[in-house]
Amino acid sequence: MKKSDIVLGLFLGIAVFLLLGTVWLYPSLFNQSSRGPVAPQAQIQKPIRVPVDVFTGERSGYGMAAPLKNDITGDEFGFAEHPEISQQGRNGAWTVSKMIHNPQSLITSDVFGAQAIALISFSPDNHYLAFRTRSAIGSVAMEFDLVVFDIQSGKTIQIYAPEKLATYIGNTEPYIESYEWTGSKLNMVMYTIEYQLNSNVVEHFRVNPKQLWQYDLTSQAYTFVKYLEE
Repeated sequence: MKKSDIVLGLFLGIAVFLLLGTVWLYPSLFNQSSRGPVAPQAQIQKPIRVPVDVFTGERSGYGMAAPLKNDITGDEFGFAEHPEISQQGRNGAWTVSKMIHNPQSLITSDVFGAQAIALISFSPDNHYLAFRTRSAIGSVAMEFDLVVFDIQSGKTIQIYAPEKLATYIGNTEPYIESYEWTGSKLNMVMYTIEYQLNSNVVEHFRVNPKQLWQYDLTSQAYTFVKYLEE
């Protein structure tokens, strides 16, 4: 064997020894390059639990009977209770009445049940009068719906939460936070709330993202629009 071959073999052996030693001492240098760039860890979503005052702006009891005036048309409306029907449940039975003067009379709507109402508004064309109702469905649980009164026909449309949100599991229930008119459609902000009893005081919390839904009064159908940013 030539001397040059012995030197070359010795050199290659030392090189392999150094390479294996480097891999053993610093494995991360080689593991990372073999896997490619390391993806960042997925962010852990924090649970949503935001206090909600579900009673803000409500009109209840005899306060419902206070006249409501449309500032554009001058028409006045009142909320009349039906005592004979109201005695059958805890929510009360009401109608919306349009007051017509000279001679004084009333155009009365269908009956709807509620303990209180809120978010009262007229549609842009003054064809409808809408409001949110709150009704008891248990000792603590409640139901929030939107009632739309057709001023011309006297009929009412009761809008329940969409099926995706209408799940009364445990201490949770759907809630209508707000709405706005878009022609004969209603853009409604809704989400799920959880109720909790603390020292005989009921507290409510939002437990999922706010959702924007659109309700078409003509087809009486919902369309999901989007989730709203926190």
